[in-house]
Amino acid sequence: MTESKIVGADGGLAVPFTADFREDRREFERRYISRCLEHTQGNVTKAAEILGMHRQSLQHKLRQLGLGRRYVSVGADLQDNSDE
Repeated sequence: MTESKIVGADGGLAVPFTADFREDRREFERRYISRCLEHTQGNVTKAAEILGMHRQSLQHKLRQLGLGRRYVSVGADLQDNSDE
């Protein structure tokens, strides 16, 4: 499988390009959400606001993308202390 990278005019986020659309979309979402979380210093609630989604939806997406262990704590669905 051949992969190429698309780099924005500002030299920003490199987007992978392969023949597998689903995998490319997954990688794009992973990088985009990771950058947003870096911007919010790991605050999932603030990142969800920026992304225009509910915190729980972002936590679910993080688990789907394999980022859950990094940004979602156990029991986070029961209590959110990210703003304290």
